[in-house]
Amino acid sequence: MKELMEMVNLLEQQEEHIMSLFDLKNFWRCVGSKGMRRFRFLVKKYPGIFRYTVDHEKEPWVDLTEDVEQLLRDEKIAKQENKPLLVEKMRKLLMMSVDRRLRVEKLCHLKYMFGFPDEFRKKFLNEYPEFFHVVETSIGPCLELKTWDPALAITAREKAAWEKLVGSKTAPDNTDFQMLSHMSRDSHAPNYEFEMFHPKGGTPGRREFERIARFQALPFPSPYEDAVSLDPASPEAEKRTVGVVHELLSLTIDKKSVISRISFFKNEFNIPNCSEALFERYPGIFYVSHSGDHHVVFLKEAYKGSEVLEKSPLLLINEHLVRLMKLGRAHKRHQNTHVEDEESHGSSDELSEIEQHESLTKTGDIMI
Repeated sequence: MKELMEMVNLLEQQEEHIMSLFDLKNFWRCVGSKGMRRFRFLVKKYPGIFRYTVDHEKEPWVDLTEDVEQLLRDEKIAKQENKPLLVEKMRKLLMMSVDRRLRVEKLCHLKYMFGFPDEFRKKFLNEYPEFFHVVETSIGPCLELKTWDPALAITAREKAAWEKLVGSKTAPDNTDFQMLSHMSRDSHAPNYEFEMFHPKGGTPGRREFERIARFQALPFPSPYEDAVSLDPASPEAEKRTVGVVHELLSLTIDKKSVISRISFFKNEFNIPNCSEALFERYPGIFYVSHSGDHHVVFLKEAYKGSEVLEKSPLLLINEHLVRLMKLGRAHKRHQNTHVEDEESHGSSDELSEIEQHESLTKTGDIMI
């Protein structure tokens, strides 16, 4: 998928978004010799994305289909309109980090996961100096938080608890946030427990139920609070790690992530015990997909079956792109119109449905 989007980006940079395949050699620095062969392969593999034509002089040309052109226009509008939300996401990531700073190089690995714009490194990181700025450090350029906002130091779980209490999605003021924060970390406030979604037939036994009950009864160490003093082997540290990952997944576009991407930030977010084994200890909160080369962790409460409950404009654009890819491949398979129907219905089993959704994970310019 990454290769596909690199080719889409390359075409987008051309005048009128069209180029001759004979000219592809001029872009060898972008795609490499292997990439040049791969480009030709992808063009023919995805007729729903690329339009391939040959002129009267037998010169092959490629451009983007009108559907993809429209998606790119929609994506630019969505990213522009979502800039305040993206700035808020970045501030929350910095507020969760140990030193209130994150390496720019590492942040680039999270760029598409959170829906940050294309000009992330060159423009976005320097566009809001009142909130964060790039500083030179001994480990390289880092993005550093400028101002702390207590209203942002409230987790998605706490906000969901507020909605349950008052029946409103209107954000409370700072005073109420502080009260909510205090109540949510009170071990005697059952309304603020993590929501559990067990698969059919997967109801925990007595011992497991008691373990989860002890976990839920622990005070909630907020991802936004300093946890340096916590013993990494303590139950409180484990609950904090669950809380940090829960918050990180809540901030992503599609409420899931490759596990290695989260583990990449163990030190920055002080979650040394973050691992696939940890996620599998809490199957009511997370679902781990083992399909493909990369294991993926899903935030269960954000899904109904294989569908994200609250879809952002970017996620809707991504899903449309995937449909175009499938349509193109179905057309290449002798216009087998039943392929998409079978895939869209899928299995009624909860875990099978979520695993099917894993096939939608993408890396590229348009990104879930």
